[in-house]
Amino acid sequence: MKLCRPLLAACALGLVAQTSSLLAEDNAPPPPPQGEHAKGPRGPMTPEAYIQRIEKAVGPLTTEQKTKITDILADTKKKMESVKPDEGREKFRELMQAQQAAVRAVLTAEQQTKFDAMPRPGPRGKRPE
Repeated sequence: MKLCRPLLAACALGLVAQTSSLLAEDNAPPPPPQGEHAKGPRGPMTPEAYIQRIEKAVGPLTTEQKTKITDILADTKKKMESVKPDEGREKFRELMQAQQAAVRAVLTAEQQTKFDAMPRPGPRGKRPE
């Protein structure tokens, strides 16, 4: 009987240690976001994710098209960073429309038709008017 008590205590201690380590894993912070939105679901889309999204809708892009689109996205980002707070949403909307037109111009006629049909980000995929 004297041997059972220490053995039982050791088992109980092991069970408590195992449970606490499992609880610690549950409380671990989530991994950093990756993929389409590096800054969260409402953050900007990465150029790679944007290109993947276009390719999914219009088909494969050439290396030249990908390079031009990446340049267009970088240019738009730079312009958006320079927008003053008082210029507001209207300026952002203008910049996004200009970006869409520039990206569209890079595509072939067949790709443009598919690009025009692809849903746009925003409330329920509606195109901004």
